[in-house]
Amino acid sequence: MDDGVRLSDDILLYILNFVIPKTLRQLMLTCRMYHHHGARYLVQPGVTLSPNRISSFLAFLDADQQYRLAQLRTLHITTLEDRFKNVSDSIPAKRGILLKTLFDRIVFGNALTRLTFNDMENTLSLHPKLADAVSSLEALQELSIKGIGCRSVRTMQVLRSRLVKAEVTYPRLDGQELELFSLLIPANQSAPFLLCTSQQSLQELSLYGGNITTATHDAPRYPNVHTLYVQYDRSPFTSYYARIFPNLQTFKAFDCPPPVSSAFVEAYGRLLRKGNQEDQLLRGQWSALDCYIGSLRDLYLRGFTCPIRVVKLNEAKCPMLPWMLEEALADAKPQHLELDIDNAFLLCRQDFLDTFIQPSCRQLAQLDVRVRLCNLEAPLIYNIIGPSLDLVASHIVAPLTALTSFSFSLDCRDLRKPICGEIEVTEVFRDQLFYTEEILADWDVDLFARRCREANVSGSLESITVEIRQHIYREDTTVHLGPGLD
Repeated sequence: MDDGVRLSDDILLYILNFVIPKTLRQLMLTCRMYHHHGARYLVQPGVTLSPNRISSFLAFLDADQQYRLAQLRTLHITTLEDRFKNVSDSIPAKRGILLKTLFDRIVFGNALTRLTFNDMENTLSLHPKLADAVSSLEALQELSIKGIGCRSVRTMQVLRSRLVKAEVTYPRLDGQELELFSLLIPANQSAPFLLCTSQQSLQELSLYGGNITTATHDAPRYPNVHTLYVQYDRSPFTSYYARIFPNLQTFKAFDCPPPVSSAFVEAYGRLLRKGNQEDQLLRGQWSALDCYIGSLRDLYLRGFTCPIRVVKLNEAKCPMLPWMLEEALADAKPQHLELDIDNAFLLCRQDFLDTFIQPSCRQLAQLDVRVRLCNLEAPLIYNIIGPSLDLVASHIVAPLTALTSFSFSLDCRDLRKPICGEIEVTEVFRDQLFYTEEILADWDVDLFARRCREANVSGSLESITVEIRQHIYREDTTVHLGPGLD
């Protein structure tokens, strides 16, 4: 072996990047170098601990404690397993002691940067001193918590870490989560009070199922939060967010308020939207937002009174109503608009097409339209996709005189998925094309792109991208038109 070629330690360790955990554990038994350095490749991607794994993980840390604690950056603590709920109290007590020991060591290692609690309140209840250990963590940058209660609140309000990113999930109770403004959470459990120790450091915040309390006059302000994501917001009052996050750039929202009928939106949506707009003028508003991502209904109901440079709308679970789109865009006045549409029917509606001749779209410089075709369009009696495609160039591209970039995408992957209660589509039409599929099988993507460019009479359009994906009998096709690409 003295005359042979020996790989350097760096190369031997680099190989560990491509080894699955089971093989890595076996390699760690072969030599001291792998036994020592291999731990980094095991723990750095993240460790998920269920109650029955805490003891074995502590033993793993003890084998090389100082080094392995220094490599532990991400930890997920999961909920107690059902089989432990009906046994003697000694088992939960033992879990609590082990968790307390684990967090004491993590505090000593001072390397953990990301922590997730699947049920923070119940986890903290396992040991009277566990909350103190968690609050002593100083290196955390990202924290995700579910299950908020008294122990969680006390822990968070004395947390030594200065978080950069936080995710807070509140419980949703069956039958009550759909009621607007129901179950407003206590002020001290509201995110602005819960995260008060990170007031100057927090940059990204995600909220699920909670509310920003109406008591905003004494709520902490978060001047450095630039991205906010809210879902199932029980009190969708825009001015509260504007006051608490004055320098926000990106607002993401889905199902805020929770799903309600179209009749509700028609009857009460305008009132909520008007109230939001008036409240912003009285209590506070943003001067501008860089980006909104979410559903059209959320954009409409929140009634933003500031321009939004980029608007990205997704129709999932929320129909894109043309009248709502027109009013929302009139407020936002976006320069870049993305529409993610669930089917091609919308492209045939005159009230939808009329949106693009409105003053609110005159400044549009970039438009991206993605259409997910569904099997509602598949039966032979429908001829939807042909007329829809014919209208894109003349009724969408042509009126936009400031447009510089346009992309159009058709996604066919859901054409053969079954509708609830129907026979599996692939069993009925296994050997024949749907009419929609037949039309698209011969669709000339390049010709469509050139028609879109010709429709732009102002000559402002510099870039066009058209694509079709996941068609059953043709390859994915993408055409780009632009300077030097003709």
